[in-house]
Amino acid sequence: DDIVRPGFQYNFSLNPDNANVYTHHSNLSVLDLRGILGEKWSMAITLGRLFTNLRADANGRPFRTETVDRIFDPASIVTGEIDVFNPNGETVYVYPGPGLVNNGGIATLWHDHYAQEYTAKAKFTYKTKDKVHYLSLGFEHKEQTYQWIDVQQPWIGAPIRINDTLTTASSSIGRSSDVWKASPATGGIFVQDEIRYQGIIASIGARFNYWAPGSFVDEAVENPDAPVLDPVREAYKKQTLPLLGRRWKARLLPRLNVSFPVTANNVLYFNYSHAMRLPHPRFVYAGLDPVLQDRSFLSNLGNPNLNPEVTVSYEIGLKSQINKDLALSATAFYNDKFDYIVSRRIEVKDAT
Repeated sequence: DDIVRPGFQYNFSLNPDNANVYTHHSNLSVLDLRGILGEKWSMAITLGRLFTNLRADANGRPFRTETVDRIFDPASIVTGEIDVFNPNGETVYVYPGPGLVNNGGIATLWHDHYAQEYTAKAKFTYKTKDKVHYLSLGFEHKEQTYQWIDVQQPWIGAPIRINDTLTTASSSIGRSSDVWKASPATGGIFVQDEIRYQGIIASIGARFNYWAPGSFVDEAVENPDAPVLDPVREAYKKQTLPLLGRRWKARLLPRLNVSFPVTANNVLYFNYSHAMRLPHPRFVYAGLDPVLQDRSFLSNLGNPNLNPEVTVSYEIGLKSQINKDLALSATAFYNDKFDYIVSRRIEVKDAT
């Protein structure tokens, strides 16, 4: 949560130069083409590119220095008068300071993520001569790339210089880390017919949504060293369809909207629709790389077979025009939500 809403870093209020700096960059480019195709058809074609990047570091400092020759963690640097606990025991503890960093330590978070998305969308609209039917159909496709790097205390694992000729290092990337890069794809095909006849307005349509988590997930499912649970592997293979070098999932989302006059001053309407929301990429891809896997306790592990959250909505209402100055609207609605994304604790055996 600190990544998306950093807020004021109170611990570094005495030394803000060593606190995290969050740098956000976004770029959106859109090409929109609209035209009339004869008396009954019209079209709208959109091509777009979105790029967004967020970097958090200790005030512009690099990921970590070539070698470590000092203590960076502010919690490990004791200054001023030292007050100890258990001074005569085998282990002596130092009481923490006032909680405000003013000892040369730096922020412990290093984070960088970006998202890049290319979108192609086309929509065609057909209008009958009697203006009863307004038919629209089209498609939308997105090619995406996500990269996520999140490291706590990145200096851990860097080479430590012992003398002029000897250094030592480990394979650790910080105290904990989450590193992955994926290239998913999403899209949909949609059709809708809006009917206007003698005061009745009805809209009937459906959207066929599809998505592919990408080769990063496909390879993780096939790799026995990747930390994917066996039931998840089997479910992913059964619930996806291989096509064009990727494995795909799909869902049909119907929609119905109807309104019609009951009397001259009363209109009854009814709405029914399905909607879905794909999970955040972190919930799918975190920890699946067997090489860059975070091996810290209580690390996050994504679910390659995670389905989107789905909402089925019902609504019925009445609009009444009581007089020229007063109108009344009454609505009853019901939303059925399922496939909620939740966290569960599991134990995965380290492949090494």
